[in-house]
Amino acid sequence: MIKKRILMSKDGFSLLELFIAISLFIVMMGALFLVISPSIDSFQLSTAQLDLESEVRRALDTMTSELRETRISKIVEGPVDADNINYNVIRFAIPFDIDNDADILDNNLAIEWSDQNPANWTVRYSRVGTQIIRTAGDDLNPVLANNITSLTFRRPSYNPNTIEIGISAQKSTSKNRSVKVSLSSLIKMRN
Repeated sequence: MIKKRILMSKDGFSLLELFIAISLFIVMMGALFLVISPSIDSFQLSTAQLDLESEVRRALDTMTSELRETRISKIVEGPVDADNINYNVIRFAIPFDIDNDADILDNNLAIEWSDQNPANWTVRYSRVGTQIIRTAGDDLNPVLANNITSLTFRRPSYNPNTIEIGISAQKSTSKNRSVKVSLSSLIKMRN
């Protein structure tokens, strides 16, 4: 009877076995990366889109709430007339507490407006570079949004008591993919 001896290493893996294991691991990781990579790109793109949309929406909400508090007759720059022309700036009067009683309503419950010092009672929205800037009499000029490509204000002739705001923005992801957002709002003046 012939004895067959099987050569086995008692100390661990042979160099060939280690090379095969590493090669299989690299192939599996490469395949996993090919499967996951589009998901990571999609996630980054979606995150950039949501961030940009959120920023534009916050700016639009801020402008909308302040514009609702004014009157069409108190717009002093931009869409003064209902001419369907797009303007890139708007400046308008806001109610002003003339009698300093901590209320913008007078004794007859009418809204107080002042034409005395325009710097203190007007608000101006404009695009400066790629930012929307709010300028008012408080000397604070906060940036409402970044990455802005277009800001328009328009008074439609079919509804002259409204202001239409349009904002477009664009941002690039870390992999140089571009996301774009365009939002608009139609505001009916309350006062």
